[in-house]
Amino acid sequence: MHVEKIDIFAIDLADRSYLCGDPTPDKALIESIKSIGQINPVVLTSTEKNFKIITGWKRVLALKELGETSVVANVLPFYKEKIPDFLYTVYFDNKQRFNDLDKAELIGKFKVLCGLSDEELLKTVLPKLSIKPSKNNLLKFIAVALLDYEIKKLFYDDYFTFEQLAMFSEIEDENYKEIVINKVFRKFRFNNNETREILREVYEISKRDNISFDKCIDGIFDDIGNNPNKNDFKKKVRFMRYPNLMKVEEKFKEKAKGLKSIRNLNLFHHPYFETNEIEIRLKVNNIEEYVEILQKLSDDSNIENIERLLRLIKEGK
Repeated sequence: MHVEKIDIFAIDLADRSYLCGDPTPDKALIESIKSIGQINPVVLTSTEKNFKIITGWKRVLALKELGETSVVANVLPFYKEKIPDFLYTVYFDNKQRFNDLDKAELIGKFKVLCGLSDEELLKTVLPKLSIKPSKNNLLKFIAVALLDYEIKKLFYDDYFTFEQLAMFSEIEDENYKEIVINKVFRKFRFNNNETREILREVYEISKRDNISFDKCIDGIFDDIGNNPNKNDFKKKVRFMRYPNLMKVEEKFKEKAKGLKSIRNLNLFHHPYFETNEIEIRLKVNNIEEYVEILQKLSDDSNIENIERLLRLIKEGK
């Protein structure tokens, strides 16, 4: 390996064999290079025709954006048997900022460029990337690596989590994946649990009602208006998926109003009313507050409210 100045136009920027992640340089890097120049050499490999980037995409693109014509680089001669070393260089040169999506793409490259079997990946690659070497982890990371760039870009834009990407990678219907991401998940930011629920329930509504995914989602937005928030969307989806359940839920809320007026008392039921129980939680700072709440619960009106709620969850009416 030796350091030299390489003409940027001699680098094949179309070859992304060793690229993991978004190569777009951030403003801070561009300003740094503009102010003090390139500090760290990039790593290239040389072929008979040109050079390929192993690590340092952001620096090369930042220099190019600034109008520079050359880049300081460590140049490695290319040998096919050296490809695994090149890939490990990608990881260890960027280890501090390597995220799970970067790791997923790197695992995919070990599989494709090096022809490693699943067993070899589990035994040699995953442990070096600090990933628990399980079959499920391997399948998840490879599936995420195969997602379209436009979906992965939303992770780098801090819009999706890696777990959300993993959920999208499990969707077999490509049409559904495209529609639900573009029409729902680009509009609302859901957490991991919400994402799992929305993906499942919108799909089930569409299949149950025998309507297209487009029509299903458009119908939801038609009902909740032009400027809904994510809670409006979640509530509508839940009502469409479980109409009877949601009617009981609304009745429960209405009948629980009297009890909910008791300070520091909260009522809970099973999310799908699968049990015939009500959970009552008290939050008290002293014994006086505890006694006060128990006395209020013992009032005839509140006993009647509790009886109504128990009857409701048992009979649905």
